[in-house]
Parts: sequence; C-alpha cells; structure tokens
Amino acid sequence: IQPRATKSDSSGPSPEELVAQKATEIQEICPEMLLMEEAGPNTFRVMENGLPYSISTVLSHELLKFNKLLSQMHATLAEFQKALKGLTVLSEQLEGMFSAFLDNKVPALWASKAYPSLKPLASWIKDLVQRVDFIRKWLRKGEPAVFWMSGMFYPHGFM
Repeated sequence: IQPRATKSDSSGPSPEELVAQKATEIQEICPEMLLMEEAGPNTFRVMENGLPYSISTVLSHELLKFNKLLSQMHATLAEFQKALKGLTVLSEQLEGMFSAFLDNKVPALWASKAYPSLKPLASWIKDLVQRVDFIRKWLRKGEPAVFWMSGMFYPHGFM
C-alpha cells in the first residue's frame, strides 16, 4: 500500500480501517453463487423435440454471467481481506481495489466481469443484490410474469 495523506488529527479511522470495514460490509451482503440445483421443476422446460425453450437459454446465459462476477467478487474480497491483515502480498490489482474502495468506485477487477454501469460502488452493490435476487427468483420459481430487462447482462437475448 502506498503511503496516503492522513488527517492531522487522529480522531477518525485510517484509510485502511475504512477500506477494511467497507470490504467486510460488502462480503456480508455479497450474494452467493446461483446454482442449477436451485432450479424449480418448471424453470428449464424443454420442447417436444428435446430442445430447451429460448427463455431457458436466456436464463442459463444470465446464470453464467452472474456467477463469473460473483466468483470474482468472492475470491478477490477474501484475498483482499488477507492482504489488509498482512497475511499476503497486496498485488497491483488489489491496490487498485483499495483505491477504488476509498473513492467509492467499482474496482476494475469486478467491472471487467460486470454489466455496464456508471453507479458508485455503494449503489452498484445494492443494484447487484437486486439483480441477483431477480435471477434467483426466476431460477427457483420459473418464468416471471414481468422481466426486468435492464437487470440482465444481455437483454438482447430476448430478441
């Protein structure tokens, strides 16, 4: 970690403490992976010819995309926490994550696997939780009555 300017009075938490707290908060609310085993009985229906319905294919692609992002988040948050405690080396990517957390921005490690968004980190995390919740309900309960098009990685898949 590069030295950072600190306040002249030591009454507030250090940047490292702020980042560690933010990382812990994100880790606590970060959704778990979306598992095919969670699928309801009517989620992945097939047509008479044995091919899946196109809506099932859309859901399968969304699961893959969200799981890549969630996997990246879980792995980097765990590694980041170790690095903050001094148990492992803070790589260049993790240092970028540190800076992004301080600036309330989505770390590049996550943005590279995520859907396009201009939201700051705090809003982005809330949005991610809602998106995963929508996909998880679809996975468990089957096709929803209404689709949250902008909540998907690739809404063009419906066309």
